[in-house]
Amino acid sequence: MTSQLSQLVKLSPELRREAVGRLRCQAGVGPAPSAPGSAAPLIRRAVRDREPPSASYFQEQLLFLHLLHPESAAYNIPLRARISGPLDVGKFGATIDRVTTRHEALRTHLELVDGRTVQSITPAGGTEVAVTDLSSLPEPERAEALEQAVAAAVHEPFAVRRGPLVRVHLVRLSEAEHELIWVAHHAVADGQSLHALVREIAATYRAVSTGSGPIPPLPVQYADLAVHQREQLTDDRMQAMIEHWRPLLAGAPDFDPPTDLPRPAVQDFAGAMLAFEVPDPVADRLHNAGRELGATLFMVLFAAYRVLLAGWTGQHDLTVGTSVAGRGSTDTDQLIGPLLNVVPTRVAVGPGATFRALVEQVRDSVSDALDYQELPLGQLVRGLAPPRDPGRNPLYQTMFDVNECGPGPQALADDLALTQVPIALEVSQMDVAVVMANELDTLTGRFEYRTALFREETISSLSEAFVRILAAVGEDPDARLDDLVRDVPTPAGVPR
Repeated sequence: MTSQLSQLVKLSPELRREAVGRLRCQAGVGPAPSAPGSAAPLIRRAVRDREPPSASYFQEQLLFLHLLHPESAAYNIPLRARISGPLDVGKFGATIDRVTTRHEALRTHLELVDGRTVQSITPAGGTEVAVTDLSSLPEPERAEALEQAVAAAVHEPFAVRRGPLVRVHLVRLSEAEHELIWVAHHAVADGQSLHALVREIAATYRAVSTGSGPIPPLPVQYADLAVHQREQLTDDRMQAMIEHWRPLLAGAPDFDPPTDLPRPAVQDFAGAMLAFEVPDPVADRLHNAGRELGATLFMVLFAAYRVLLAGWTGQHDLTVGTSVAGRGSTDTDQLIGPLLNVVPTRVAVGPGATFRALVEQVRDSVSDALDYQELPLGQLVRGLAPPRDPGRNPLYQTMFDVNECGPGPQALADDLALTQVPIALEVSQMDVAVVMANELDTLTGRFEYRTALFREETISSLSEAFVRILAAVGEDPDARLDDLVRDVPTPAGVPR
């Protein structure tokens, strides 16, 4: 038995899955599917010839939000990538067309038929790639024009009921440099979809270049999953899950941070991002702390974020949203579509407690939430019917996520590579959210925040405090929470 295998067998099942996921990342084969508690029912192909397939519950919720805010780009999912090397634009267009043909979701828009939200899937073929040539511009103007093109593509709203819900732009910078700007509405893609997309673009371009046939068809399409979801989530089953959540979220306070600006009566989605990095030695110690605490890296980071919020707001009882990928089978590993769901996690930071005790509470809360992750968030909100405030998101107003196992640079040919480029979005669905990336042992993150509430300097101070907390708990997992919150910037009058 290799040393890696001997270490794996000593881990708890949860930690073992995290470790296997990291090894798969290093091997370049993507994340391992989540281990379901029991064998999942087989997903069958939905009938399409009699009537359009039903939308998923998530798509139904997104159409509702779109009808409320049709001018908003808050639910755009963008991909920006630099393509370095001699790109054949014609072959690249054929590549995008093949990918769009393979994934029905990329040819889908939503419609209302007799009060029912359905998916309208257009025929394959004829995918448009808009090409802009900036190569004749001098460098300063070229860079500025590129950023303008990115901003225009990323922040243009979609017509969800008309489609298409995907835009593809290719910008020529020079003979050997191009940028891909690919934007979809959240109704047809999510963050994990972008990982699958990048890998498939690379594989398909190689196939087109060598004259190979298309990648084999997908075993199921997103529409099949949507129909399957509605068949499995009966009214009785959903009600049982709602009743599980009801006592857990009863009386949970709203997120009430000290804002720089008065909270508007109606929330908008105007936002900004602030990136930060965790020094490598700190990241290493956090991995070690997770192993010592019997917790995943996500749980350690989540607990540290909860410490930050307690110090900043003075709120010791708070609900934080976190995303679950919803990709628990090999059928969904490489599927493009909005499989993501969000679960609320309520965690109390007790006075006098240690970070170790907080991680144990987070582990229990997250594990419990994952057991009920099948319940769509919109159905949970509808079932609990919390008091609605147009200035706030229901159930939670802050989120924490960790993205792992990004695709990394992809070879389109021996002398041609595609590499993702970060995008500074100008939207935020939450008051404040932190999204971290753990890719090949490099730990980075970003704060997303509503500019109607906070100034950049406030978020910058929070970011610095968060990194200090991470360094402290990596050094001493038994640190007292009262000591950790002392270094968090807190306006006068906010209780510790």
